[in-house]
Amino acid sequence: MVLAILSGLSAAFPLAWQRLSPQRQVQVYARRLVADLGWLRAESMRTNTVAELRLVQGGHTYQLFPDGTGRDLPEAIKLNLSGADPAAATQDAALRFFPDGSSTGGSVVLDRDGRTAQLAISPLSGRVREE
Repeated sequence: MVLAILSGLSAAFPLAWQRLSPQRQVQVYARRLVADLGWLRAESMRTNTVAELRLVQGGHTYQLFPDGTGRDLPEAIKLNLSGADPAAATQDAALRFFPDGSSTGGSVVLDRDGRTAQLAISPLSGRVREE
């Protein structure tokens, strides 16, 4: 009986931890975004085409082009792009990567209840770093 109770508590612990730690959730999604941006840069250089991340209005979804893959964020997390290419889309913000490895540059901020993670994208090298 004791083992059953302990296994039930250990199964519930990760779910409770996610709810108790908004900063941890922001960090997890920031790392996923860093990976997606790195993939976009590499894909642009590999295919010799322009690749971009488009932020869908509302700030809870972004799409990766050229393949059009969409990524949804939890409702509690909002994504903001600054310094992105304003000509890339009329309603949606976008961040572009070019075949030479460069980008439009800018920053991406993930926010959940005042807890933030900021990513900086270099315009010259296209490299992404967490600040």
